Amino acid sequence: MISTAVFIFVDYWFVSMAMGTDGLTSLGLGVPIFSLTFGLGLMLGVGGARYAFFRAQGEQDQANQTFTTTLKMGCMIAIPLVLFGGFLRHKLVCF
Repeated sequence: MISTAVFIFVDYWFVSMAMGTDGLTSLGLGVPIFSLTFGLGLMLGVGGARYAFFRAQGEQDQANQTFTTTLKMGCMIAIPLVLFGGFLRHKLVCF
């Protein structure tokens, strides 16, 4: 989290120097979307890590269920984000 915060800070610094207010505006629109995507990925990754624990304990059925649930949730989250970002990005920027 610290490296992400430093990355965003440095990004703002260099974009403000190079592109001014227009660059900061576009970056201001992009950072929340990046944070949302990053957070969702972390939640899926941490939740899906339970697979390794169940597998190490020999609970194969529970491990398979965890893997399947994580995969389904990943698809349920990714498909709308891809469609929204692919087809509605212009409306999002206008909004």
